[in-house]
Amino acid sequence: MAYLCLAALPCSAYADNYLKVKVKRCGTLSARVKEAKLQRKQGLRIEGTLNNADLAYLRKLCGRDTAGNAVPAITHQLDLQQVTFATGGKPFLTKDNTSYAITSAHAIPAGLFDECPIDSVLLPALTDSIGTRAFANTHIRTVKLPDYVVLAKDAYKLNMKLTTVYTGKCHNVSTDVLNRAFAYCNNLSHVEVADVDRVPSYTFVGWPSLRTVNFNGITGFVAPYTFSQCPELQSIHFNHITLSIDGPAIAAKCDKLHDITINGFCLSAQCTQPEACQAFTHYTNNALIINTLNDDWLANADSTQRANYKLWPETYASIMQWGKRMLQVDNPIIAGQA
Repeated sequence: MAYLCLAALPCSAYADNYLKVKVKRCGTLSARVKEAKLQRKQGLRIEGTLNNADLAYLRKLCGRDTAGNAVPAITHQLDLQQVTFATGGKPFLTKDNTSYAITSAHAIPAGLFDECPIDSVLLPALTDSIGTRAFANTHIRTVKLPDYVVLAKDAYKLNMKLTTVYTGKCHNVSTDVLNRAFAYCNNLSHVEVADVDRVPSYTFVGWPSLRTVNFNGITGFVAPYTFSQCPELQSIHFNHITLSIDGPAIAAKCDKLHDITINGFCLSAQCTQPEACQAFTHYTNNALIINTLNDDWLANADSTQRANYKLWPETYASIMQWGKRMLQVDNPIIAGQA
């Protein structure tokens, strides 16, 4: 199964208040920052390759020392888009009899910003994975997941200020990935999903504050009971091409759910009325559905089908593009790894 990776969006207060530091040799970050005179609460933009000594210093700037103890934080926002990592040297953190260190050039190390009171981090452009507790118990409010990147267990655990997540393109969004990575992020209320091949059953289950989920990319197969026991969930929108929404029901036991809308072409919608969703009345179809056994999906199809047929060439091209991606040899669905 391919996991996901996460990047935090910048806070507006820091948008034009970054200090840029270029590290030409590993181990010199502290000298470069002191030379540039980083001011308290100023954002820090770093370019270059960092080693474990650099990360130890970076953690200190962000409010935690090499033993995990709290220290006065100088910065709360980082831009690491032009950063890579170099292995070797002493671990940047030793806590609870566990040592944390860099493992590869493009992996965010486990524990990197654990318990640091940071508001935002822009990840390195070539990030391929994020380790466990790399961003646990921070102050990040909004995060973005880059495409096809491995996201480890507890990567963002206990982020109580986190409200919004944007996923990147991925083969498989699942409850295993989301619940493991975002454990106890109890104020997470909004999720935006990009291209995804498959959304398994119970992907969103027991999320206490989840209110809206938008599928904005090409969506492959949406399994039954994708949403369950989300007491604050109100709306689900499919805004692009969707291959299949399977039955019998897409949602269950979501008391406030009242809005399920298809705004993009859908090949097959077989799901029936959501189960035990007291506020739900009907589906809204603002697009073209090719195949359905549920008349609820066709409530306003007559007024929209002719307009949508004009979009068929573009729709067909998008479906073919998605199909070619499904046949890639590294696809976990085809390879039986999902």
